[in-house]
Amino acid sequence: MIVSAFAGASIGALLLLSAVQGTEPGEQDRLYGMSLFNSYAVSDFYDHELTLAEYLERSGSVQSTFEQMVLSQTDPDAIPAQDRTTIGERSGAIFGQLFIPANLDPALFRENMERVTDGCWAAMDDVRYARLRRRFESWDADQNGRVTAREFSDATLATIRQSFQLQDADGDGAIAIADFDPSIWQARDDANRAASETGGQGNVSMRSQSFHLPETACATERVWAQASAPTSPDDFFSAATREDGRLRPNSAAGMVASRDLDANGQISFAEFVATSGY
Repeated sequence: MIVSAFAGASIGALLLLSAVQGTEPGEQDRLYGMSLFNSYAVSDFYDHELTLAEYLERSGSVQSTFEQMVLSQTDPDAIPAQDRTTIGERSGAIFGQLFIPANLDPALFRENMERVTDGCWAAMDDVRYARLRRRFESWDADQNGRVTAREFSDATLATIRQSFQLQDADGDGAIAIADFDPSIWQARDDANRAASETGGQGNVSMRSQSFHLPETACATERVWAQASAPTSPDDFFSAATREDGRLRPNSAAGMVASRDLDANGQISFAEFVATSGY
């Protein structure tokens, strides 16, 4: 669970490092995620409002996103500029929301797209577009069917804070290796489960935040595209180095080091914002 949670929350962010706008999150007038916003809201000469139709159109299908990922390796200029801006966010969300919960390897899909059935693509799009619609509704604070730059910024900042708080398991305002101790995450899960059973909401739980691909979908693809055994929570927490002595990216130490810009052993909220591409 811990590894899937981290991957779903972070993989898109790691693909968006080139879009960093700054590191200071406390400015009241700052707008977050405007490169993404403008790339989605482009139908009316940057009218600074985003409609659901625009968002769905610019988000594309799972298949088209994968095709653009392949094309980006060989001819990135062939991809529209607005799609180049959003491809990291789109692909990261697809991996985290569809592939990780279904235990499917996105690299195998990308390398064997001709083997993916139309039914599998359609099933993935059903889940994806349901998620996109729910996401748009959460952005549209006044529920008028149009998301302004401020609404998008406020929602983006709220998402960043939620993700940060999820990974800051001890709640001390910084993310350190100790926050990925499996015992801490187990205690949080137990608290959430108890709160749910008594009618409360509990703390933020990553497992309740994704729409999942039905187990009956993509049956053929699950045979040849199954992901390798995921890293266990214990290994993610403790196994930090590779054979060459370098930090493993898929480890608590590697993840902290990748975002610890001042190398003090922990990730501040400002560092988290900067390395999330917003």
